[in-house]
Amino acid sequence: MKQKNDLVFKLKRKEELDALMEALDGFRNEHDLDYRIYFDLKICLEEVIINIFKHGQGDNKGELEIDVALGSKDEGLVVVTVEDNAIPFNIVEMDSGVDFQSGLDERPIGGVGIHLVKNLTDGLTYERLQNGNNKVTLSKKTNV
Repeated sequence: MKQKNDLVFKLKRKEELDALMEALDGFRNEHDLDYRIYFDLKICLEEVIINIFKHGQGDNKGELEIDVALGSKDEGLVVVTVEDNAIPFNIVEMDSGVDFQSGLDERPIGGVGIHLVKNLTDGLTYERLQNGNNKVTLSKKTNV
């Protein structure tokens, strides 16, 4: 059950997301990760981080800090943790509110990202840490 963090990354600006995605590409190559697993993780990680930058400051205009750790566990999982100092946001309890029955023109904007994260991961947890940070953990099975 021990996790080895193979990739640790810090972000303070949305523009740093491209560098994180390049590092994720390197992780995929290094671990010979199946493309479908890699693609799902990439979508989910990008979605979580973009939401932090878009909604995480609330009324507070302080600097956001996001720490990302990506590693593999002994039992065939890739685990991604995202810790941030943004306002509380429990993605696990959040209802995406996406109406898939209505046409695209009739749907309100938003919620699809939460839906994707919940449906493309094999594990998703949220924790509000004692230091006031949020911690989201995503996992994906590698033995599919």
